[in-house]
Amino acid sequence: MFAGGCWGQNDLRQRLGLTDSQAVAIVKLNQDYNIYWFARQERVGSLNNELSEIVGVPAPDAREIGVRAVELEAIRRDRVERQAVLRGQVAAQLTPAQTTSVNGLIAAYTLQPLANDAACAYLVNGNPYFPQYSSQLYPTGALRSGDFSLTPPLPYIPLAPTASFCNSNLFPISVRDYLGLTDAQIASIYAASAAYNDFYSRKQNRLTELRLEIEDLTAHGNTDPVALGLRYAEMAQIGREMEAKKAQLRDAARTVLNAPQTVKLKALQDTQTMLESNVLNEAVGCNLIQLPLGAGLNQPAAGGLSFCPL
Repeated sequence: MFAGGCWGQNDLRQRLGLTDSQAVAIVKLNQDYNIYWFARQERVGSLNNELSEIVGVPAPDAREIGVRAVELEAIRRDRVERQAVLRGQVAAQLTPAQTTSVNGLIAAYTLQPLANDAACAYLVNGNPYFPQYSSQLYPTGALRSGDFSLTPPLPYIPLAPTASFCNSNLFPISVRDYLGLTDAQIASIYAASAAYNDFYSRKQNRLTELRLEIEDLTAHGNTDPVALGLRYAEMAQIGREMEAKKAQLRDAARTVLNAPQTVKLKALQDTQTMLESNVLNEAVGCNLIQLPLGAGLNQPAAGGLSFCPL
């Protein structure tokens, strides 16, 4: 129910340079808040049950509804105030340098949409949609009745390009404006993207051929192990070639940037790298920062209880 402490160097502790004593204090503050809020949740549940009974009759008593609604609002306001106090207490545990780092997390979060767009434009490493899974994708063979596994594990195959830039043929306007790209620079990135898409298509066609050949080889008994192994080896080689080609595309896209643009791009790459870690979730869960509702992270302001895994 409550956040606990484990004293390994998780992402947030390492990024902020928190000491053990600081981590203990921050976790304890969040635990105390959780004890308070867990108790209040019981009352909230009781009030909601009472309201359900009251409004379930044909002519509900408006005063009885209002009394409970007023109490629910008072609980909500009290929780908001206590959470604000908690954030102040947590912030007081930090050094000035650590406070600057926390502010940097908030600033980096605001760049998230730009970082995703830059990934679509092949300027930033990482998958713009599912970065946490980007190194876990493997080509698979056809499944047949009785199969108990997929094909042998093979190198990562990058996701298929959709149009030129994620789901659009247009270069992301946000990235163009943020970096101040010229038409000539964008044209160069377009050319690199088109070359990569052509390469990807040809390699995918060969992968399809290899999978069909593997199906034919394994359709009957007495499969030639050399013939089967050669095809799996070629699939593995294609995987390495495609991964290298995707890296070359990013390099080619970045070479068109000037020095100021490269500096601004680094901020987006740092943001993308941070988003692929747990730093933001941990900072929100420990009440070090507060992000807008609907941000898609572990937001205590929306869920009530804190989760602080320092």
